[in-house]
Amino acid sequence: MKHYSVLFGILLFTAVTSHALQRSELSPAAQVLVPEGGGLVTIITHGGKKYEGVVTMEDSMKVMLKFKKPGGTIFQSVPIMKSDIKTKEPKDVAPLLFNKLMEYKLSEEMALPESQYRSGIALFDEFIEKVPDYPEIGKIRELRQSFAAELGNLGRGLKKVGSEWTTPVCGTVKEFDLYTSQMKELEERGDFATNEKVREFHAGLIEKRRQAVRSLPGMVRSTVPQLISSGQYETAVNEVVSFMQFWCDQVVRAEGPAASVIKQMDFGQIIQLERMIMSSYVKAGKGNEGTNPSPSSRTMVFVPGGYFLMGKEGSDSASPDFPLHIVYVSPFMIGKYEVTNKEYRKFIAHVKTTGDSSMDHPDSPLMKKHDPEGWKHPHLSRDDQPVVGVDWFDAYAYCKWKGLRLPTEAEWEKAARTMDERKYPWGDKAPKEMEANYARSRSFMAAEMDRQHPPKAPEPQGGCACVKKEMPPPSPTVLPEETWNCNKQLPQQAIDAINNDFMIWDKKYKLANGIMHMAGNAAEWVYDFYDPGYYWKSPVENPKGPAKGTYHVFRGGSYLSTTPDELATYLRGFPKNAKEKAGCMADGRPFIGFRVVRDLGVSGAFHEELREKKASDGKSFDQFVHELDKKNEEDSE
Repeated sequence: MKHYSVLFGILLFTAVTSHALQRSELSPAAQVLVPEGGGLVTIITHGGKKYEGVVTMEDSMKVMLKFKKPGGTIFQSVPIMKSDIKTKEPKDVAPLLFNKLMEYKLSEEMALPESQYRSGIALFDEFIEKVPDYPEIGKIRELRQSFAAELGNLGRGLKKVGSEWTTPVCGTVKEFDLYTSQMKELEERGDFATNEKVREFHAGLIEKRRQAVRSLPGMVRSTVPQLISSGQYETAVNEVVSFMQFWCDQVVRAEGPAASVIKQMDFGQIIQLERMIMSSYVKAGKGNEGTNPSPSSRTMVFVPGGYFLMGKEGSDSASPDFPLHIVYVSPFMIGKYEVTNKEYRKFIAHVKTTGDSSMDHPDSPLMKKHDPEGWKHPHLSRDDQPVVGVDWFDAYAYCKWKGLRLPTEAEWEKAARTMDERKYPWGDKAPKEMEANYARSRSFMAAEMDRQHPPKAPEPQGGCACVKKEMPPPSPTVLPEETWNCNKQLPQQAIDAINNDFMIWDKKYKLANGIMHMAGNAAEWVYDFYDPGYYWKSPVENPKGPAKGTYHVFRGGSYLSTTPDELATYLRGFPKNAKEKAGCMADGRPFIGFRVVRDLGVSGAFHEELREKKASDGKSFDQFVHELDKKNEEDSE
């Protein structure tokens, strides 16, 4: 029985494949592709002659056949007597239609009109339905799939530029760049000045570029809200950032008609769109991505991943904190405290005892001494004070020795700014009356100590009590110009006054992410090189600064800061002379230190001994991190 089934299947397949597709069976759209001569018949006479052509007339006696002469283009009609005809069979038009459909091509540089995608897909479907067993049907299916994919991209609002599908704003920016590149190629031609056709084409590119620029504001205003409403935050961010970076770049560098259009744009609209994204993002419960693998750590603080606004609103294009822009940072762990003198001494002891320089940066000076300048000053050298007067290479080497690293600018700012977009780590309130170690706050704190517990005038010494002596007024309290303990929010003098009930201090503020002294105390090196225009072109996700540079960035202000702006979360400090590059003021006073960061889930950055222990013990990542925290805490004690 099985043999009969197989035989029946073969016969059925043969019957299906033997069907000749007739032009008359095609839709009007498909018939257009197959010329009228596509309704062909093949006539073979009893004498063995073979004719292929179109039947133009047929009666009981004869058939009028119109056919093309071999090798020519002239058609002629001949009568063929039916008595002479041995066979008359319709010719299959499937090969003709297949060849025509295979001529359908997608553009390598731009999208087709939607109607062309749909008409092409309809023809492919018709062919697949009517000739499902065609030998090369797979090619038609592939072609249909590619047309459908591009139609789908078009339906999602994407734009095709140079074979790449991208979002509308990004695509338009790419178009602008493409037109600019083509214009440059034409301008470099030797006949550019004399070839009228080349100059006409060049003028056309100028107009296309101008149109691309004019379309951008309306496009971004209509596209971004739609993306936000559908929760496509990543795409919305990319659209706004692409538009912003285009604006920043062209408003300064572009010349001619395009520049005049760009300079009329209101940059504030970009800020509004950024805030619209962030508002919806936060309301949707985003911005707290990742989990804390070690919540019990006393030395490291978990900072969740997510988008945040980086930079300063209201700054101009000449400022290094321009523009305010959206950045995504992956979750990470950051030191709760600045690195202390006690911790740094262990590093120096290791270097001097072993001569080990494996932790030095490749660009570090050879045989570098890592001794901090702060240790030359007793008032900056106590164990629990932050190490200051170190250069960037010192900070890098210490971090690597500990199996950690410096924070990037973006990480530092996200940790200090939080999702509240704080101007300062405590909020927007000016730091004059806050627990921040900088000049004005120390003066306020000292005055408050005197107000609550006025200093007493010195008692007269010796002499006759009946003789009144003019005594100098009591000296006001002055808090010394020095760093505070890393784990204390107040100077020791204020702590003592509070403990002795000489002072009540109710200015406590909530720490940003629970991190101490992100403003004031010691300024802090970060990983990035300094480039005043980096924000114009920085990537959205985990920016790490320019690939090269002269100076690195420091953040957060210090105990020597004199203005509130120096303590702002967005301020970017950089060395302006060799002294500052070494972590000191121009007059030699040390002020720059650092804090550490640990990547999450990257065990390769940890101590070799713990890596080996983890491998041998088969410990989980959480256990491994907990051991590392414990070891670091023991080192700090």
